[in-house]
Amino acid sequence: MKKIIGIIPTIREDTNDPYKNRYEFVELYSQKLFQAGAIPIGLLLNDKKVETSSLEMCDAYLWPGGNKITKTLYEILYYAYINKKPVLGICMGMQAMSIFMVMMEEIQKHNLDINKMSQEQWIEIYQKMINSNPVIVKIENDNIHNNEITKTEYIHAMQPITIAKDSFLAEVYGTKKNVLHMHGMKVNRVSPSFKVVAYSEDNVIEAIESINPEIFWIGLQFHPEYLDNDNFIYEWIKKLRKK
Repeated sequence: MKKIIGIIPTIREDTNDPYKNRYEFVELYSQKLFQAGAIPIGLLLNDKKVETSSLEMCDAYLWPGGNKITKTLYEILYYAYINKKPVLGICMGMQAMSIFMVMMEEIQKHNLDINKMSQEQWIEIYQKMINSNPVIVKIENDNIHNNEITKTEYIHAMQPITIAKDSFLAEVYGTKKNVLHMHGMKVNRVSPSFKVVAYSEDNVIEAIESINPEIFWIGLQFHPEYLDNDNFIYEWIKKLRKK
């Protein structure tokens, strides 16, 4: 049976023009999922709220790259977390997963219920986290990661990463792989719920995997969806079929 993968959207909001309020999905991700034999669906909000019935349809979720993370979208990760559903986070998606898991630790430390937290409580904890030990930071003096590419000119953005042997990533790629870099931020703080499984040559974290085998969460800072010959998403779907 084909796996249904919910793709988390990029949300565009314009308070002055309701026709500019949009959910956007990059076609590269859905193409790769179709090629892997899965069924991608876009996750839409209902009056800016997560619709649980949509999440229930999905076997796993993919949080793609983008430029904005909202608290509402973290609710999708929370649903996946408590229901032990797999998540693949790419670029900003990996950063969002990292922030979410550190936030969960902070929330539990304060004995709070995420379902009952106000926006103000969430922001207060988030700001304290940023001020004390931020999860993501800007990459300074970069000559590896923050690349702009075209369909024909992307070789300059291909840079090697070193991969831990005991990881799903190594099962797919081996312990060395040239991957596509297009990000200006990096993960600075990793939750104990994750293990770091790949680094770039300048020691930037390039991939994380969940410690708990029941929660098959993987974060990639690079972009496997762009290249025709990159089979990571295919192998991810194949692994889901075995679960």
